[in-house]
Amino acid sequence: MSEIGSILRSAYDKTSFILDEKYLKKNEFISHYIEVIIGLLSNSNRERGVVLHQGTRVPLYFAIVLAGFKAYLSDDSDNTAFLDDLNIGDLVLYENKRGIYQGRDPNGNIIIVNKDRGGISTTNYVPITLANKVQPYYGDGKVLDGRGIKRQRNVSGIISELFGIKKQEIKSVINKGVVIVCDRFEADEIFGKMGILINGKQVKMCELFPAAYITTNEVYHYPGNVAKADPVIRFVNKISLARELVLEDKGICTLIVSDLRYFFNSTSELASIYERSSLKSIILLGEICKGVGSQVINELDNLKPFIWTRDVLANYENGYIQEEYIHDESKQLQRIINNHINLEQEVIQIEGPFSAEEFLQSKKNLLQLSKQPDESGLLVNIVKRAYWLINLLERSFFPISVMEQMISEGQINAPSPNSEFVGLELSQKQYLGTNIAPQLKIIIEEISRKMSEMNYKNPKFDYLLEKIINSKFDQKKISIICAKAYYQRIFIEAAPWHLRDIIQKIDFFTPNKYDSSKLYHNVYVVGVWDWSRLNPLLISNTRSVSFILYANELNRYHQADKHTKNRLAELNSKNSVLRDNSGSSVYNYEILANSDSEFEEKYIEDQLQTLTEAFSLSIFSEEYATSSSTVGQSSEIVKIAFLETGEKILFTRFYTAYIYNIDRQLVQETDVNSLNEGDLLVFTSYDSGTRDIVEKIMDIILESDSCSEKFREAYRKSKQWKILLREYINKRHVSYKQLSDIMEKLGATKHEVTLRAWLDEESHIIGPRDIDSYRIIAKILQDPEMLSSPETFFQSSREVRSMRVRVLKYLGKNIIKTHNKKEDVYDEILSLLPIDLTKMSRIVQIEKIIDTENLLVPSHLANRPVQI
Repeated sequence: MSEIGSILRSAYDKTSFILDEKYLKKNEFISHYIEVIIGLLSNSNRERGVVLHQGTRVPLYFAIVLAGFKAYLSDDSDNTAFLDDLNIGDLVLYENKRGIYQGRDPNGNIIIVNKDRGGISTTNYVPITLANKVQPYYGDGKVLDGRGIKRQRNVSGIISELFGIKKQEIKSVINKGVVIVCDRFEADEIFGKMGILINGKQVKMCELFPAAYITTNEVYHYPGNVAKADPVIRFVNKISLARELVLEDKGICTLIVSDLRYFFNSTSELASIYERSSLKSIILLGEICKGVGSQVINELDNLKPFIWTRDVLANYENGYIQEEYIHDESKQLQRIINNHINLEQEVIQIEGPFSAEEFLQSKKNLLQLSKQPDESGLLVNIVKRAYWLINLLERSFFPISVMEQMISEGQINAPSPNSEFVGLELSQKQYLGTNIAPQLKIIIEEISRKMSEMNYKNPKFDYLLEKIINSKFDQKKISIICAKAYYQRIFIEAAPWHLRDIIQKIDFFTPNKYDSSKLYHNVYVVGVWDWSRLNPLLISNTRSVSFILYANELNRYHQADKHTKNRLAELNSKNSVLRDNSGSSVYNYEILANSDSEFEEKYIEDQLQTLTEAFSLSIFSEEYATSSSTVGQSSEIVKIAFLETGEKILFTRFYTAYIYNIDRQLVQETDVNSLNEGDLLVFTSYDSGTRDIVEKIMDIILESDSCSEKFREAYRKSKQWKILLREYINKRHVSYKQLSDIMEKLGATKHEVTLRAWLDEESHIIGPRDIDSYRIIAKILQDPEMLSSPETFFQSSREVRSMRVRVLKYLGKNIIKTHNKKEDVYDEILSLLPIDLTKMSRIVQIEKIIDTENLLVPSHLANRPVQI
């Protein structure tokens, strides 16, 4: 083990880790896990690993703490090096007071001038041996005394004991850093509540290392960073922002990604920094049930897999943690490990209305039809409609008539089964007398027969109702995983009135949105689908998983079961957790073969799924590639989202989407690369030409009588510098790469992708987060107004950014209000505006999202739901 690795091991051994004043348990799993993380942080100059665990935030907590330790230890600069970057007149912190740095005296002492509250100046001569008591100050305070400065704990003693460093050698400025991709809630939990205890001395993580949560438009410094120094620990909400920080700061030595969902659809953002030499360690964390199907393990070179499978966990001590002083997260981790080892799986075959091979011939016929010549596109629509109806009949757990009623009343936004079937029949008439007419007849008659049988009843519905009634008496907590989010609302509507209160307490999930942080007695999985996002055979927050299946779904279940076992066996052969001291694998495996019927059915399903998506893409690719050439302005599309309503969203590269987070009950901004299947997107429903609901509200604010002239001026300046910079680029024919080079020469390292995102109107990025960028932009533009006071442009951007955050919070509360009439929503500015956000906003859910290339469409079709 390296020297840093030995120090990390020693620091871990002598430290207790505390969350909310309770201890995190150091059990066998954690001890083994710690060895893995220490190895990834210190074994070589470039370590990359993916760690799949059972759940909870405990693995993330320990990874961040150790990465923070590593950042401190790997900074080999002298503890006086920061003095070289100070200029006379700069503000510093010394003895919990702000002061002015006045250089060094002939003896090398640091000169700092303070003032007491009476205004009397005091000059301090700090010996160079005590340089670590001085720290540069980057905050907004200007008063030269202790006002506004929270007295810091003496963390130098703790650092000294942690790492065995003499107190006079401890640094006050750390030049290395860590970037963690996670959501704000996780970051707040860690740096708001987590601390360490060593030899009776306790300190919070936010006091030990400066930390901040950084989004595209704001920086939130956690308490403890009184100097507002560059954070050592930087939390971000997306890979693209992590990439930006890594490219701009060579001091960032570790990247931790808390969940594989951040790059499930694409590894391009990660791949662009994957080989970067300054980034010594990349640690990808994920739950085994959600990560085992991820292709990232195969796509990234030299990525070591560390996977806690049942084979590994079975070697640990089992049992439950009872001690009151142990935090619930540790107790839950132990429970889910036990659950994972002892998970009971049950297949419930529902009798009727489907026989073992029901719909199989229809699917074969659909696959054959999809390969027929089809200049009109009519066959494509037949295949799509028929396949959608078959999936609905197999996976639904409610009577079709209830769904139709809710659609007609506007309670749910989904395609009408009856309308889709009528469209199918009308299309069939176009092929009467042709050689494909017999195939179409078989398909339509089979669908018609099953729709009639399931119009007013559904065997899966009956079974689940019975289980729900039993759970009421047994007081068992259950959850249901189903294919579509709106299935829950239909199921509740179809249930008897006396059971609705019980059903509303049950958690329903789609595979993409499964919450494994809650514990259940039973989880019911209705139907079989693509398990790449969630493998229900590997969930750990329950002791029992039941699959509710018709006879014709059994082959697909058995195939998925074998695929899971084969995938685990393949990963175990590479699993670094299972390697012996020589580095050789200790695991042997053999592949389980599918039966002919299982293989055939899986092939048909995969082909139909792929083809129906490809049909949708090719139809509008051909149509709008033509129309975009005749329309003045076009946009390049990088991703296409398919919605449950049948609509699509064509996303441009730098578009910023608004996601409604149900769990947090708020609206968040995110970039296109971070979008996932199952995400709820918020759009305006005011008119078809308006895409951005926040910009629409901002326009209403600016036009209102209550809007202050100060805010109008701030908004103008937040737009003005962008207009001028775009003009500069266009008139001088400057590329973004050249602009990046110019800014770097003037002292601001900004990647060309960052600059392009600033100026893209669809990105909603207000501007740079640092004042120096505005000063440099002013120098480049030579604009008199901006040169005279770049600080006011910086401040204007902060005010507009703050208002956008306020609008997002207000929007989230109004969305909640539509579901909870008692929710009180008031904002002293926004509540006075002549708008009804419950009518103005529209929420849609992503069913599927794919990458695309070389697709140009008219700009008015981009970044909003369109029916194509």
